[in-house]
Amino acid sequence: MYAFTDPLTTIICYIIGAGLDAVDGVAARKLNQTSSLGSVLDMLADRMGTLVLFIVISHQNPNLWGLWTFFIVLDIVSHWCQMFVSLSSGKTTHKGSENEWLNFYYGFPTLFIACSMNEFCIMAVYMLQTIQYSESKLWFGIFVICFPVFIFKQLMNVVQLAHNATKLAEMDVEMKEKKRAQ
Repeated sequence: MYAFTDPLTTIICYIIGAGLDAVDGVAARKLNQTSSLGSVLDMLADRMGTLVLFIVISHQNPNLWGLWTFFIVLDIVSHWCQMFVSLSSGKTTHKGSENEWLNFYYGFPTLFIACSMNEFCIMAVYMLQTIQYSESKLWFGIFVICFPVFIFKQLMNVVQLAHNATKLAEMDVEMKEKKRAQ
């Protein structure tokens, strides 16, 4: 609603939304109110907030729309694969994996740090394209600090996609072998 007219309000709303998302997950686990549906909705809500900001950034700088589209597709597909494999395996959450890199990534505090700094990097890109030069020093500093973590998170998306595509193929083979044995 404010993305193209009021960047400060946009960032405040974005931070509030991300903060409420973090509180929601902790509260659901603490109150033992987790479910497969809640896990899917949580993952979708996480993705959609970030993806909308990616879309806004791509409108602000149309020359880089392909790069932002790549990040959108990688984010959606890698998380969808993670969620699908987890739920197909009978798990109620997509967090955690047999892969040691993904276990490290999904552990605390790594996931919290990676997600927070990833979001701040994306917010910094948005703000750097939106605000006056005199206000950009803070956001440039945030970008410089958070950019390596943004890259790490994108690499984890690649690892997540590759690992879960392999797991999905293994599950397909297992299912076909069971059908043949019947």
